[in-house]
Amino acid sequence: MRDGKIFNRVFSAISLLLVIVVAVTAWMFIRVLKSAHERSAREKLEATALVLRPLVFDALEKKELPRLRALVKRLGGRAEIRITVINPDGVVLAESTRPEETMGNHA
Repeated sequence: MRDGKIFNRVFSAISLLLVIVVAVTAWMFIRVLKSAHERSAREKLEATALVLRPLVFDALEKKELPRLRALVKRLGGRAEIRITVINPDGVVLAESTRPEETMGNHA
């Protein structure tokens, strides 16, 4: 009878330890996966911004707002990303997915 109690206690302790190890491993895996996903998204965003920067700045410097808006809509659609160009005061100058006038101030 006593051997059965010892077995149950040892089995319960090992089972609990196994559940804890699996939970911690899953939590760590999710953190690593999330971090890798965030890093990948950030790198893609930075690369996209570097490509778009000269085109956007050219239209802004020449004060060609219709051209800027058309460019943002076209590039956003092709790249399947949302692009929003905002001036320093927070006013939306161009938006790839919605009409600019419907967007609030981003300051």
